[in-house]
Amino acid sequence: MPAGYNPLATNRIKAMWNALMDVRQIPDNLRYLKRTPIVFAEDDEIMARLTERSIIADVVADDQPAAVRNDHQITLEATKIPNIKSGTNIKQSMLNLVQRIKAEQAMAGDANIFENYLTGRMDKLMINVRMQMNLMCAGMMLDSYSWSGLGIKSGTVTFGTPSDLKVTPSVGWATSATATPVADIMGVKTTAQNKYGVEYNRITMSNADFLLMINTTEFRNAASAMKLFNFSADQFSTAIANNNAIKMVAESVLGMTIEIDDTQYGREASDSSHSYSRYLPTGKVLLSNTSDDGNSSSFDFANGIVTETVVGSMSINGAPAIFGGPQTGPVAFATLPNPDLNPPNANLWSVARGFPRKHNQAATAILTVG
Repeated sequence: MPAGYNPLATNRIKAMWNALMDVRQIPDNLRYLKRTPIVFAEDDEIMARLTERSIIADVVADDQPAAVRNDHQITLEATKIPNIKSGTNIKQSMLNLVQRIKAEQAMAGDANIFENYLTGRMDKLMINVRMQMNLMCAGMMLDSYSWSGLGIKSGTVTFGTPSDLKVTPSVGWATSATATPVADIMGVKTTAQNKYGVEYNRITMSNADFLLMINTTEFRNAASAMKLFNFSADQFSTAIANNNAIKMVAESVLGMTIEIDDTQYGREASDSSHSYSRYLPTGKVLLSNTSDDGNSSSFDFANGIVTETVVGSMSINGAPAIFGGPQTGPVAFATLPNPDLNPPNANLWSVARGFPRKHNQAATAILTVG
């Protein structure tokens, strides 16, 4: 390697990061982020909740003026734009390897070892940031987002879902003899259609809630009435072991696609202990429409300028700027955590800055079933 080899240079990290962003598309298990368009937004747009339902176009005769309307109504919120940041430490042993590579004292293949190490670290940081963005988008669809970790505790943010689309049934689904999950779902679906002109064709729930639903007397009676099955209790227990088959029965009963979501994310507490939580909590059932996936008129993720790129674009005390100008995230860069190099190591960071917005407040509905 030439003496100028510097794998942690910002331009080089940026190039590697952009290549990873192109290759590592948002995975299917981050379903809420994958369904949410990521759009550029100024700070005041991110701080606002945008209230916007599509307005039908006017019919205008020739030579007559058309009306010009404001894009949307803005309701200011107290929520400040959060920074979504994940870092990892590059140990001294790896930095020593870089030095040996630069001095051409490394063994053949050592450069590839470090490149693979750096790519793997970046890949992990990208996943970490996207997982938090996915949690935010899930919170937007569930009309409730909060965060508590590493000594930071946010308030609960809501996104304006109408109260009649956030329903807690009078009988929880665990009470199999008298619970009415089919009626509960159909009631919310009818309200959305009649009052807001929204038709839900997908329902997302945990496997635990799915099993509660199909084990109720109401569900079995509804399936039997449709002649989808007429099992005894023992036969039904055998049937539910075939999850795909019983899922098809349930979809026929509800007239909706059923999506099971048991994905989890990990978080680290201030004492370095780890815990795991669900993106979709057990007991929460989400109704939505597949046509809203990727539809920025229904909801989006307002992606703002990362403050680190603003500061990093400045030349301070003669030090060269590390960014060419302000940029939206996620971005990646390396820093020295200790100016006195004690211990000698480096940090690799990924940062984004933004928040999801729900433009059509009726785009999703939430049942709290347990």
